[in-house]
Amino acid sequence: MQDIGKLKIGDIVKFDRGVVIMPSVELSDVRRKTWFKRGDELHNIEANHKIKVVDVVYVRCKTWYKVVTMVDATLITGWISSINIIGKRVSFSKEFNYSQDEQSIPKEAILAEVVAIVVILVITIAVCSYVMFMM
Repeated sequence: MQDIGKLKIGDIVKFDRGVVIMPSVELSDVRRKTWFKRGDELHNIEANHKIKVVDVVYVRCKTWYKVVTMVDATLITGWISSINIIGKRVSFSKEFNYSQDEQSIPKEAILAEVVAIVVILVITIAVCSYVMFMM
């Protein structure tokens, strides 16, 4: 069994049992269902599914892994807690094309992610500007 604490950015891993990908490292955000926009939910990822680690952060003495994977032609991004993977065997892969059938990420999925991020940023800036103007 691989030491889970050694996962790093760029690692491509498969776990021997399923894992849960969460939309946020903040548990309070996960509990508030109104926080989630459509499609922003917990994802149960089956065993032996390739997952790529794209970031590692430490929150309240826990390691969280920002990950990306592809499930049924849907790009899934989110966070896996180090607690979630304790006791699971991990194997490493050398190649990862964001899908289990070795196809590349659909450009539409990337574009949709970028558009969603831009929309969120524009709304945030507009709200902040409005609040500052009203003060």
